[in-house]
Amino acid sequence: MHQSVLLSEIVEYLRPSRDDGTLVDATIGLGGHAEALLDRYPSIRLLGIDRDPQALAASAQRLERFGNRVTLAQGRHETLIDILKKQKIESVSGLLADHGVLYELDGDVYQARSADPRFGTVSGLDNDAMAELFAERGGDPGRPGKKDPLDPLVWLAARPGEPSWPSGFGPGRPGWHVECAAIATEYLGVRFDIQAGGRYSKNEQVATESLSGLLVPTPISFSTPSSGHVWTYSAAPRWHIDSDNMVYFRWATGFRPGGPNALPPGAPPDVPRQFGADKTSNFELGLKSTLLQGQLSIDAALFHVDWTNIQLLEIVNGNGVNGNGSKARSQGFEWALGVYVIALTLFVASSARRQFKNVPLTNPLYGIWKVDEFSADGQVRPPLLSDNLRWQRIIFDSENSTTSGVLWVVTIQEMNGQFSLYVAQIGTHGNTFSLRTAEPNLYTSWTFTSAMDPRGQNRNADLSYNRTQPDTLILEGLMNGHRLRVTLKKEERQFVLETREFRWINDDFYANFYHK
Repeated sequence: MHQSVLLSEIVEYLRPSRDDGTLVDATIGLGGHAEALLDRYPSIRLLGIDRDPQALAASAQRLERFGNRVTLAQGRHETLIDILKKQKIESVSGLLADHGVLYELDGDVYQARSADPRFGTVSGLDNDAMAELFAERGGDPGRPGKKDPLDPLVWLAARPGEPSWPSGFGPGRPGWHVECAAIATEYLGVRFDIQAGGRYSKNEQVATESLSGLLVPTPISFSTPSSGHVWTYSAAPRWHIDSDNMVYFRWATGFRPGGPNALPPGAPPDVPRQFGADKTSNFELGLKSTLLQGQLSIDAALFHVDWTNIQLLEIVNGNGVNGNGSKARSQGFEWALGVYVIALTLFVASSARRQFKNVPLTNPLYGIWKVDEFSADGQVRPPLLSDNLRWQRIIFDSENSTTSGVLWVVTIQEMNGQFSLYVAQIGTHGNTFSLRTAEPNLYTSWTFTSAMDPRGQNRNADLSYNRTQPDTLILEGLMNGHRLRVTLKKEERQFVLETREFRWINDDFYANFYHK
């Protein structure tokens, strides 16, 4: 009987972004995972894809009880975008796909090295050197049937007389080194992690002085050496309460190197020729939290710092030198509050609106739009902070009419949280606009025309827009050489921090603000 691999783990961790959205099982197989997900989320719809017609037939029979909540399509997960277009599905709330990372060999499960193109880049070793070390340290590069000699063992099927445990892979135990991670997550959970490290520092210096001249009949040259050896270390265990809250403890040491003292010739022997390093030991217990969907951060911590062998200036027998004193202590409580303003252009816009308060607000896309799905060159890009092409949000601000045409102020929030300011020029035909990078004087004098290059040399994007629903917007076109399709959802924000000159943007902002 076919057993769905890691069934409970997938049902637990693949949570749809919307309870009434669409999940995609891009390699549905016999439908085991799909069935469990449909049972778990009773309002969700599911699109199942597989290239094997027999697998689709088996899935259809297994999932028949879910009725029109299930749609099946034949194809490969690499053609997912085309299948979604054909099925007229504009947004996806979750994606499950088997990319062939794991494979089975005589009941054991291996991870394919080819799934990670960066494999081996950290060590810089060639394949022969890695295979030699792999064999010395518990690996099995010579096992027949492996796709690659360096493929690591993930799960070892149960052997007679050897310990084993039940799992989604069947009875057995984790592979070499994977076992360590399994034990840690079993007893510490996936919410606990620890960062630790140490450093050895060797500091050697020599101060050399030479004296000569009319008043020094015999030239004098002497040196003062200095040598220091210091270990420093740090450890920071962290407990992630949830995705927005973390408790941590940090213990770290630090030092400031010592050195030689430059002394005059004939200095008394009790004057120190060198001074030592001073050291600190730092203890910190704190909490980090993010609130209001990441717009507000709170950091709070208790700290204790011990400072020993403190470096100071002192006078010894009339000679000013660097020396070392005793110790000091600092302790207390510190906190920080951070506010991440999404509506970056709002302050500038409010200043401009004072000048043009009688100009009607006609931008049809006005407001904050959050990216629901982002595709570039036909590939769906997941929301990774390292992706410098994908966006988090786009903000359409007020419009103005100039000799160059109708212009909008547009702000794009990138995945790393940075904001880029653009000016959009509205096309004369259809729902289209072009984006160009805004120049600095846009912040000061609010002049639009200077940000527009009539020759098109500063052109960043040509996009069309389609507002399929009041809260759904689709942008398509070219931007910086990439063909984009972006599905956006309107954000409805309340005035969380109604202090002077600070408001969250919404459709009624200007009307409410200037008619009070």
